[in-house]
Amino acid sequence: MFRLLCLLLFLSACSSPGPNFWQAEATRMEVEGSSFDLRRNGDLVEIIRVNFEARPVIAEIARKAEFAIETTTGCPVTEFRGDVALLVGTIDCNKALVASEVAKFKPPKRKYLECVQVSSANATLAGDLSMQCS
Repeated sequence: MFRLLCLLLFLSACSSPGPNFWQAEATRMEVEGSSFDLRRNGDLVEIIRVNFEARPVIAEIARKAEFAIETTTGCPVTEFRGDVALLVGTIDCNKALVASEVAKFKPPKRKYLECVQVSSANATLAGDLSMQCS
């Protein structure tokens, strides 16, 4: 039973769309050795890289993803967000495709916790410590 559960979890992680793209059908495309699944919902396109690449560079992946989206939709990509595994692109079908234009990439926002020690007056030898994080 445990092995079956592990197999199902492993298979469900392969190219699973985000909540906004569950209803969208995937289109598989390969660009210069990178394989992508594309799903479109209005002016947003989710692109998931589905192959292994040793030490992928985000600039190269984004350029390949942009080409895949523009080839599939016929619309220029205006902006990207994401990382080397999953990108979400915004397209503008009211604009004409221009080969020299490149979409603006916005890196994902990183959220860090900042913690301060609140109290250690009742700390035991086991190391109880009260922290407040925001």
